[in-house]
Amino acid sequence: MTHSELELLQTDEVRTLIEQNIERDPNKIALDKRIPHAGLVATQVKYLQRARRKLPDYYEARAIIPAIAYEQSSSLQSASTKLESGALCIDLTCGLGVDSLALSKQFERVISVEIDPIRAEVARVNFARLGATNIEVVCASAEEFVASFEGKADLVYADPDRREQGKRLVHPEECSPNVVALLPRLREIAKRLMFKNSPLFDTEEAFHIFGEECRVEAVSVAGECKEVVVTLGEGIAEPEIVARAVGIGDFALRRATRGTASPDSSRSIEWRWLLVPDVALRKARIATDYCRTFEGVEIFGNESYAFAESAPEGFIGKCWEIDSIHPYKPKELQKKIGKKIEILRQNFPYSTAEICRSLKVKEGGSERWAMTTAAGSEWAIKLK
Repeated sequence: MTHSELELLQTDEVRTLIEQNIERDPNKIALDKRIPHAGLVATQVKYLQRARRKLPDYYEARAIIPAIAYEQSSSLQSASTKLESGALCIDLTCGLGVDSLALSKQFERVISVEIDPIRAEVARVNFARLGATNIEVVCASAEEFVASFEGKADLVYADPDRREQGKRLVHPEECSPNVVALLPRLREIAKRLMFKNSPLFDTEEAFHIFGEECRVEAVSVAGECKEVVVTLGEGIAEPEIVARAVGIGDFALRRATRGTASPDSSRSIEWRWLLVPDVALRKARIATDYCRTFEGVEIFGNESYAFAESAPEGFIGKCWEIDSIHPYKPKELQKKIGKKIEILRQNFPYSTAEICRSLKVKEGGSERWAMTTAAGSEWAIKLK
C-alpha cells in the first residue's frame, strides 16, 4: 500500500464506495468501470469480507486492511487469550494491531511499535475507528525503540516476523526482531515478557532457548494449533506447560510432572467411546497426562486416540461413540464397510489414500471410521 492509496482510503468518497459494494464479488468490483479507484475498492472489500470471521471488530469498524498485514495478523480469538494486565504494555510488533487492540483492553496504556511508516499510519487510523484511545503508535524498529526506551513496562509483547523471501521461519533467533538477542535489554525494561512463536515451534525447545523459568502455551482455535506463546519474568518461578483450546478449555501442569502419570494396568476398560484430544494438548505433549486425569480413560501415547467407558464431562477435544471395533484386515473389512466413508486417522502407519486403496473405498459419505494403533495392534473403529 502506498501513501496515496492510504490517503484515498480515508476520503469520504472511497469509504462510501466500499460500503456500497461490501457484499459484492471483489473480482466484479475490480472490473466495474463505473467505480472510481475500482482496484483499490475491490482489494479493501476482499479483505474486509475475509475479516468477518477472523477480525470481526475490524470488519464492523470498516478498518483499512493492507494485504500483507492481514495475512500475518493474529485472529481476534487467539489475540484475546493473552491474559496479562497492568499499567503499561509495549507491543514491539504492531503490524495490523490486532494484539495491541486486545492488550489495550487489559492495560491502561499500550505503546505499539511499527517499523513501516505506512503500516504505522494505518494502525493509527484503525485504532481511532476502533475506539482504542489508549494506544500510542511509534514508528521505529524494535531494536531502536528498546535501546532508547526509559522506564519500566509491565509487559513487553512481540510477535516477530517469520517470513523471509517466501520462506517460513520457525526458530525465534531467525525472526525479526530477534527477541533472543534482545532478551538482556528486554529484562531491564519490563517486568514480564511474552513472545508469540510459530505453531510449528517445538514446545520443549522453548525451555532450552528462553530458560527454565518460563511458561509455554500451545494455543488452538477450532482444532488447529495457531501459536506457541512463551511468557517469562515476574511470578514465573518454575517451568510450566499449558494447552489452551480457545472456547473449550485449558490444561496446565508443571513441566517436571509431564509424562509421570501412569495408567492403572490392573484394570481393563470396555472401549465404548473414542476420544480425540485437542491439538493443543498434543502440541504441548501433555495429551497423555490430561487423559489420565479421568477415570475410565485409556490412552497409548501423546499422538494416539484415547478410549473410554463413557464420554468424560468437559473433555478438551472430541468424543465419538463407538459402534464396533475391528482388527485392521482390509480383505475382511471390505465386507463390513461402505463404498464411501469418512476417515479419521491418528497414530496409523498408512495414509488416507493408502487406506482407500486397500479397502476399495472413496472418501465422503456419512459412514465414519477411525483408524489407529492401540495396545500394539492396528484397528478400524466404526463410529456412530
